[in-house]
Amino acid sequence: ENEFLSYAGLNRRANQLAHYLRELGVRPDERVAICAERGLEMVVGLLAVLKAGGAYVPLDPAYPAERLRFMIEDSAPVVLLTQTQLGNSFTGFGDGRPIVMLDGEGAEWMTLYGDRNPRLDEIGVTAQNLACIIYTSGSTGTSKGVAVQHGGIVNLVHDWTTRFGNLVRRDAPQASLWTSFGFDVSIFELFAAFCLSAAVNIVPEQIRGDARALSAWFVAHNIAFGYLPPFFIRDAQQADVPFPPLPFELILVGVEPSVESALYQLERNASRLQIVNGYGPAETTVFSTTYAEIGNRSRNTPIGRPLANTRIYILDAHG
Repeated sequence: ENEFLSYAGLNRRANQLAHYLRELGVRPDERVAICAERGLEMVVGLLAVLKAGGAYVPLDPAYPAERLRFMIEDSAPVVLLTQTQLGNSFTGFGDGRPIVMLDGEGAEWMTLYGDRNPRLDEIGVTAQNLACIIYTSGSTGTSKGVAVQHGGIVNLVHDWTTRFGNLVRRDAPQASLWTSFGFDVSIFELFAAFCLSAAVNIVPEQIRGDARALSAWFVAHNIAFGYLPPFFIRDAQQADVPFPPLPFELILVGVEPSVESALYQLERNASRLQIVNGYGPAETTVFSTTYAEIGNRSRNTPIGRPLANTRIYILDAHG
């Protein structure tokens, strides 16, 4: 929405906040909660937490207050990052933990701290340390916090970019960030885009659920790489929103039976598009398997094969 950060600018700002977080006591496996609207401050905040050695806990401001309260109490963060317009939402939350503003007059860290990269040997983070905690939807009962390690994210992104990255043929590709940062797919969207040297375009909140407006947004921003939610594929077909000339070259989807025919039509009408089905739970870091031959109408789309460095066990009803 007409706000921009270069990679250098993002790195400098995240470094400044990271140094402040270190001063506040953030260390490996310590949690830092982030409640922010979709925008640049959200990305700066989560990157700063990782640079400081901590694990970010995303709190979507659209969540009910009771859900936010539960997530804070359950994850026990040492610091809460938020924005000026959301700060009052946390009055009475917690036990005196610091609340740091990502914007406005409260963001004093922008002027008080240097922007050098934190040194890994000083931070002490390893592949086994926490990178973030993602809370499930709670559809099977109480929402649960899934602990995601750095190694899982690195393995996921390295596997994806090694196998499919060359299918994004543009020198400076545009990528989309559709998912709420409270869901695990956002990890993939953001870091896979970074590793493809893409410009990350954050989908505005007001059009995230509108297939026609979202289609126009993809075209206007010339999006080459991203994730397509099932609702968009399904609604686009029903509303007769034209898939071509959508500019995608590589997209991740989670195939459902209701969208298979639409994906078949999409792939057939877009000669340079690769659609990849990602399958798996948040507990295995976003998805566990990939299948890249969407469009065979003689059978349901398979879940595919495991990511690098992983093994899958297919079990019957007796385990």
